[in-house]
Amino acid sequence: MQVIERGLGAGGTLYACLPCRIKHKLEAIPTAAAWAALLDHLGGTADTPPCVSCNRFERCREGSILWEDWRRQRKADRS
Repeated sequence: MQVIERGLGAGGTLYACLPCRIKHKLEAIPTAAAWAALLDHLGGTADTPPCVSCNRFERCREGSILWEDWRRQRKADRS
């Protein structure tokens, strides 16, 4: 287990070595947070409705930013 400085903000991210992350399908904390933010946007929460502009073929501006952030975090997980 290592602490790696990655992304914005203070502190680091705990993660396993690359072979263990692949074997156990583990994601770093920033990746999980990016995915949760995307799901909140798409599915809505108790405070906000789901995004009706985002669909399978098109995304609203905020949805596009959230998707790109999630993709960037996943790519960083695999390097």
